[in-house]
Amino acid sequence: MQGLIQILTFLLLSFLVKPSSPENSTPPHFKIPYAAGFAESFVLDGVNGEFEKYSAYRIQPDTAIGPEAAGWAPGSADLDFKTTLVIDDDYLYLSAEVTDDDPRPLSDIYEAWQGDLLEFYIGFYSIKEVASWNSKQFARSDGDWRIGFLPTGTTAFDGWLAMDVPGVEAVVFPKFSGDGYVVEARITLDSVVAPGRDFKVYDGLKMPLKIEAVDQDRRLNGDTESSLSLGAGGITPSTRLDNRWMFPSNWGVAEIVGAPPAGPGSRNTLPEKVRTESPPPAPVGLSPRMFTDLETAIKNAEALVRSSVEGSGEGMYPKGSVATLQAAIEEAAAHSTPALTASREIAAVSRLYDACSSFESLAQTRTAGIVDKKANKQTRYLYLNLKNRMGRSFLFGMQHATGYGVGWSGDDNRSDIKDVCGDFPAIYGEELREVLTDEGADRLRYRIISAYERGGVITMSWHQLDPGNRGWNADKVNNEKIVARILPAGPEHEGYKAKLRAAAEFFKSLRGKNGEAIPVIFRPYHEHLGTWFWWGDGHCTAAEFNQLWRFTVDYLHDSLNVHNLLWAISPDLKFLDRPEDYFKRFPGNDYVDIYGVDFYYHTPLTDNVAADYRHRLRGLVKLALEHNKIPALTEIGQDGLDDPNWHTRTMINPIKYDSINNFIAYGVTWRNAGTHHFHAPYPGHPSVPDFLDFYNDPYTLFESGLPNMYALPEADRNPPVFTSFPKDQMVSTETAVEITVETDERALLRWSYTDEAYEEMPGRFKSGQGAFRHTSTIKAAQGSRNRIFVKAKDVSGNETPRSLPVSFIVDTLRAAINWFHPRYPVDTWQHDNGPLGNSQNAADTIAKVATAFFTKDFLLEAVPQNARIIVQYNGGFALYINGTEAFRHHLPGELELDFSTPPLFTGKNTKAVPFNNEMMRKLKKGKNRIAIEVHGGAQGFTFFDALLQTDPGMVFNYGADWRYFTEEVPPPALTSGEVSDN
Repeated sequence: MQGLIQILTFLLLSFLVKPSSPENSTPPHFKIPYAAGFAESFVLDGVNGEFEKYSAYRIQPDTAIGPEAAGWAPGSADLDFKTTLVIDDDYLYLSAEVTDDDPRPLSDIYEAWQGDLLEFYIGFYSIKEVASWNSKQFARSDGDWRIGFLPTGTTAFDGWLAMDVPGVEAVVFPKFSGDGYVVEARITLDSVVAPGRDFKVYDGLKMPLKIEAVDQDRRLNGDTESSLSLGAGGITPSTRLDNRWMFPSNWGVAEIVGAPPAGPGSRNTLPEKVRTESPPPAPVGLSPRMFTDLETAIKNAEALVRSSVEGSGEGMYPKGSVATLQAAIEEAAAHSTPALTASREIAAVSRLYDACSSFESLAQTRTAGIVDKKANKQTRYLYLNLKNRMGRSFLFGMQHATGYGVGWSGDDNRSDIKDVCGDFPAIYGEELREVLTDEGADRLRYRIISAYERGGVITMSWHQLDPGNRGWNADKVNNEKIVARILPAGPEHEGYKAKLRAAAEFFKSLRGKNGEAIPVIFRPYHEHLGTWFWWGDGHCTAAEFNQLWRFTVDYLHDSLNVHNLLWAISPDLKFLDRPEDYFKRFPGNDYVDIYGVDFYYHTPLTDNVAADYRHRLRGLVKLALEHNKIPALTEIGQDGLDDPNWHTRTMINPIKYDSINNFIAYGVTWRNAGTHHFHAPYPGHPSVPDFLDFYNDPYTLFESGLPNMYALPEADRNPPVFTSFPKDQMVSTETAVEITVETDERALLRWSYTDEAYEEMPGRFKSGQGAFRHTSTIKAAQGSRNRIFVKAKDVSGNETPRSLPVSFIVDTLRAAINWFHPRYPVDTWQHDNGPLGNSQNAADTIAKVATAFFTKDFLLEAVPQNARIIVQYNGGFALYINGTEAFRHHLPGELELDFSTPPLFTGKNTKAVPFNNEMMRKLKKGKNRIAIEVHGGAQGFTFFDALLQTDPGMVFNYGADWRYFTEEVPPPALTSGEVSDN
């Protein structure tokens, strides 16, 4: 998505560009003094005086043994830091002074890796266990704790996600000299270990420690590098092209000194090695080698054998295929010995999962018509279920729905969505890059598997880094032609294939409790019609994009034996001016399962944008249906949810109540990073009530309401259910009575004055047949009491077993006559010639109120062909023609106006309003009424005048006589019985 948080891995890049240094296998050693009474002197004031007595323990880059300080100029004005750590029984205290000649706080403060950062990696477990973590590759998931401090005064969790981190109190102050900033922080020890554990501080306890400082300069002041990453702690990995610099075993060692001695048998309470399928604890945990070892692979394969049946029936496997898989299991088990090396274990796991994938491709299932003809049965059934739900329901999803949210992080069983409505989303959006760069891959694996086991659907995007690991945005790779370099004839093609091989191992290792490969809707190379990604327009040709997509599909399926993927393509909706624009860059229907689009509402949320959204979606859905594909909103959102009713009014209503758009299968809203960047509600947000309405709408599906998405869809045998209808006796103020009924699925409705069978009912609902909302107009006499019976039949032929009774009476005398209605009496209102108001330009001065009301009656000898009105006013106004609102300007769209509604603009303005066809139909021969209400806001109404022109000439000009109402209350509403027609 354009403007997506650009998490740049500058740390890895820095290892590629810094001067080389000798290999170093000796970890740097630091000391953290224990101070029992330090809490009494510690103050979060940005003045680090309380740390001065511990200056002997200060850590600086030039005192580090690690290679990050190689070539460092001590006391550098470009980037330098000095920090002191102190610990007691409850807290770790941190003091740091950063020198930076160009501190770079950004307005988008969550994009930490585009700015400057001081970051601490701290292993809260004994160094004795660090060897157990050699295979771990990313800090946040591997038993350590990581936090960054930005010059903006913001904390950043895991190096890029700005948020308030639980258990951390911190201040960040720019130095008065302007060449850096000062940090003070206090970290609760019990917040950084597993829940229920107590971190024991004792003399001699050694923990991993690494400190990084990131400098993102603008190439000013003689700087020659746009980014610089230097630190204290760490030993040189065997190669700088991997991520082993993130391994805790490659960090320095911090030893606690001066603390009480360990008691008998006392030790750090964290286990030496955790091997469990439970989630990592929040905010950190010692992540297990979940499903990456041979033992787990064998268990998965054995479960697949137990759950599989040979035969010719639906979902069964050919005779002899189970024995072939069993032989692969036995061959893998023969390698499972204490002498098994890591490389041989990886190879054995790969062979076994490959055998599982080959076996699953043999399942005999109903044809799904998807890209991969060998897809496992769960993937085929997922596609069939998504198609089966089209037009019946809308699956709601969220990117990064679990793992973090607004004000919290690290809990992979928690979701802002569940906190709000008590349910998880139906669809979980995850990111493949986190696997390939190992940004918490084990945690991601856990989230995927647990979501699948609950019945959820998984989709994965791929914000792919370029071959140099600089980024995925075009400007971060200098707008280079990356696609051409990774295509089969390109110099980086082998590296691209290596990425796909790693992705394939991950996809094949995603296994459910019965050993089955978990289906994933894969969405690489998204928003490709835009220019912001290096695979987008302007950075590769359409032919190159299509070739890259096709190669990726073929290589994963045919060469790497991956058979649990559905393929979704997703351009940005704003580029689809015409439906055929969808095919400007399109690899072909043989390579696409889901026609997706990404769309983000931006402020202001205007009616025109909503109408355009609905119109463009119709073009997408028609294309998908024509080509027998699934249409979906693969990304959607409005950052900050400025409209508290966004989910019902803006997101779903243009889908549910549109006969074309309601075939969209699902929508995935973007993530919640914090109060500065969120797309879904969180507890306490003003959008929560509307979201609960969205959740309770039978049309929307969340996780608990899903059918089994991984089994063959069952025939629909459930009749429609009436979800909205007149529950009490209606009172109609018109003889043409409008009856509106909603059903929980697409249905056909009939009605009758007597209760009879559906086929015998003579009345038809004229609007909404085959949809969710149905309307019929029934003529009845004034004063009559009526009762009708309604029945529904869904598109599968299921009929409601009982009729729905609807009662109504007709009483036209109760009709509301508002101030703008032609029958409303305005004879007692004051009147003067325009311009009216309080400004010096007003011809007649009237009272200054928040909202003023104006009406003018005029005669038309005939209905004209064209008309326009020009209004002079301050603030915002609403225009009414013969009793109905026709236009509003600088006022909130679609909200019911009241006296205190503030305008969106408070200045003086002139607005010309050409009458459209709908407005022209409101005019009639004879007497007409124009009514205008002007909202001036807190400063009050100050100016008004207007003229009306039609094609024959001027109906009334500026300076005409107007009736006006200027009180501190609106004109009172009347009923038809209270109004005389004279």
